[in-house]
Amino acid sequence: METHHLAVVANQIEHDQTLAARADEILTRWQNEPLFGGLFETPQSAGYHAEGPTVRSHVRLILTSLFAILDGKVHLLEIEEFARLKGYGAEIQEMEDTIKENAATFEVFALVHDLGKQFRVSIDDQDNIHYHGHAKDIWRPDVQAVLGKLAEAYRLNERDVKLLNHLVAEHMDPLHRLNGGHDPKHVDTLARYAQHHGLDADDFIDALQAGVLLDQVFGSRQLKGGKYFTRHEHLVNFFIAEGEYAPWKREKHERDMAERHRREEHKVLEAVGLDGHGLMKLTGMHPGRELGVLVKEVVSAVRGGELPSPADSWKDELARRISIAREKLGASK
Repeated sequence: METHHLAVVANQIEHDQTLAARADEILTRWQNEPLFGGLFETPQSAGYHAEGPTVRSHVRLILTSLFAILDGKVHLLEIEEFARLKGYGAEIQEMEDTIKENAATFEVFALVHDLGKQFRVSIDDQDNIHYHGHAKDIWRPDVQAVLGKLAEAYRLNERDVKLLNHLVAEHMDPLHRLNGGHDPKHVDTLARYAQHHGLDADDFIDALQAGVLLDQVFGSRQLKGGKYFTRHEHLVNFFIAEGEYAPWKREKHERDMAERHRREEHKVLEAVGLDGHGLMKLTGMHPGRELGVLVKEVVSAVRGGELPSPADSWKDELARRISIAREKLGASK
């Protein structure tokens, strides 16, 4: 599987005009809400947010990145920085699946997660802009009112809204706690937080990882030393810390991913006529040892092994089907 560095993928997302137009449509739809008007005009500094002069640029880039994932233009395991995190492929894939399965929730997350910034602007001695404590402003009555309007517009249920509230409230926590290491006690703290508030801890942590990806990896650019870059180390540390905190979960992810691949492979084999039934029709064979051997050889060939040595009468058709199966399975990775 070919991979590309995060900076390359991020640049492609940022300059995709089709995705950007969709993001602009969403922002325009909500800009007349007073809190969004304030948010979109809130300034930001390039040291932390070089994607544009105001928070609107940040929210726009998050939405653009979300749509890139939903449209299949970006696959996380094809990003080099994630692909090299050996043994965590299932977790990375689950993060992508979490985003796709909860698209409306993450679109609302993009819109509301920084609403508190307009109330928290401060400037340090180096003229850097900060918004200390802005995540907790999700609990302000006026922010809750806007979230209610969005929840109705996006048809979010009570569970989605509850998850969103806590996702926004804690979305800065991994950046602060896991930027310099991967201590599993931080994951334990998040799990306890979720349980205390009546949330499923695994679901909350999965959603928080997805939120960090959209907000702080894809949705942010930093400018230092005249160079733009994206930060991702704290998200990688988040996965490692979770693996150390709950090794059983990694094992389950790996089993689930293997089973998923098995089902996808079987579906493709059946679709192109390379399962047992399809091969019987092609070759005239009957159930038995000879057919079983051929099925194994075909599966091996689809996975990249050598082609079987079939009879001339169906040799070309078998090779054609194997080629199609390889292509389909390669595209689904």
